Amino acid sequence: MISYPENSAVRAVARQPVPGSWFRVIIVLCLFTLGIVKSPAADAVKAAPIPPFSAKFTMRSEIPATDPAIPPEIIMRSEGYFAYSNGVWEVEALARNPKSPDVMTLNSRKITGGTRTTWLTSVSKTDTNILTYARATPLVHPEYFDNILFLPWLALCPRPELPIQSGQIIKQFYSPIGEATYHLDFLGAEQAFVSHLIITNKGEIITPTSEVWKLEAPFDQGFIQFVYEVESMTNFHGLSFPSRSVMYQQGPIQGAGAKIVGIRARHKTYLMVESLAPGFRNFDVPPIMVADDYRSPAVKPGKTMTYRVTDDTWEAPDSPFISEQARLLANH
Repeated sequence: MISYPENSAVRAVARQPVPGSWFRVIIVLCLFTLGIVKSPAADAVKAAPIPPFSAKFTMRSEIPATDPAIPPEIIMRSEGYFAYSNGVWEVEALARNPKSPDVMTLNSRKITGGTRTTWLTSVSKTDTNILTYARATPLVHPEYFDNILFLPWLALCPRPELPIQSGQIIKQFYSPIGEATYHLDFLGAEQAFVSHLIITNKGEIITPTSEVWKLEAPFDQGFIQFVYEVESMTNFHGLSFPSRSVMYQQGPIQGAGAKIVGIRARHKTYLMVESLAPGFRNFDVPPIMVADDYRSPAVKPGKTMTYRVTDDTWEAPDSPFISEQARLLANH
């Protein structure tokens, strides 16, 4: 957890609506689908300096009911912190299931050659005999299935490294092989934070075993699968800063005989920034962790490189240590 000094000038966020927010996203969806709107190239964004900051946030995830008259089911509440300084980011969130007393602490940060993520349960945080598990991947963002880490990163990381391939093609966040088209906008004149990200599926489903299934007409022509939007913003040190954001994904609805009969929102996750403070503050992570490291391209699929990490210090994927570990793994 981030600890702020007494003079850190932590302040509550005053939210301002983004002008024409929902009208804008509807227009963008229509024009993007028709191929009229093009995404701004990442290298066209002028890189104004971003001062170090820490943000406290709350989140909730909900499943929309099929009947609009029925309130959505809240499946997760969480709170946490995001910190950024000079291209380095770290995010931590405490996830609470409304139906369970258990609390899970998740933490992810940028490391050389990818990201690392840790999971701590209520028991493992207090029992020193239980070693913390960490996973390092070559992803440029927190793993997507942990949307309580992914959404704060997407919303609060200045000029995030999105997995854009070329032109209008982006890798699907949830699959190493899935590709899609996208539209991307940034917030304010300084273009620091993402304001809209819309990803259009090419009309296919990627299975957990990486099989690609083509959908039947008319969904084989593609559909809007992922939407992120800033709903309100504030000002922080001259930056247009997102104060409330929403992320949702859509998927096919199966009817009789496994026939796809429509597309609907699977779940929505809302993020609210509660306060902002200048400066990057470190998070508490266990001094010793057992790590699975997937960053090195020398590690073949199906193999796992496991070793001990001390003080959250990670070797580069091409370091002599990692190279030797990969060589030993290949010989077993």
